[in-house]
Amino acid sequence: MAALNSLSSEEMENLWLITEDKQRIKLKDLIKTQDQVVQELTAGASEFICILRGATGKAQQIGSNHKIPLTSGGKYGNSQKFDLFIPASFVEKNDRNIQNIENALIYCYGVPIKNYYGCKIDVYSITHQILVLRKFEQKLT
Repeated sequence: MAALNSLSSEEMENLWLITEDKQRIKLKDLIKTQDQVVQELTAGASEFICILRGATGKAQQIGSNHKIPLTSGGKYGNSQKFDLFIPASFVEKNDRNIQNIENALIYCYGVPIKNYYGCKIDVYSITHQILVLRKFEQKLT
C-alpha cells in the first residue's frame, strides 16, 4: 500500500496488477469509492477485491471488536454508510495504529462484504491494508 504514494497519476492510470484472486486488473479500476462498493454489493456482486478510498471517522469499540466508520457527505461525495471492521482477534495487533487512521483520507485494500449490519471491509493489518493519504484535524466541540 505504501508504494501507492510514490506513483504518478500516469502510472496509476496504466499499471496492471494481479490480485490475490488471480485477476489481472488496472490499478485505477481497483480503486473505488464507498458508494461504488456499496452499489456493487447491493447489485449482488460476489466477493471482489478493491482498494477503497474514503474518509474515516473516530474508531468505536463494539464488544471486543473495533469499527471505524467512513464519513458520508462532504467534499468526497460518499453518501452510503460503510465501515472498516477490526475483528477481536486482530485488535491487539492493530491497537497502536488505530489512532493513526482516524479522521483521515485513506486507501484500504480488502474484500468488501454486505451483511445484516451493513457494508464493511475486515481489517487484519492496518500496516499492510491501509494507507493514510491525508490526516484531518479533529474539531473540538
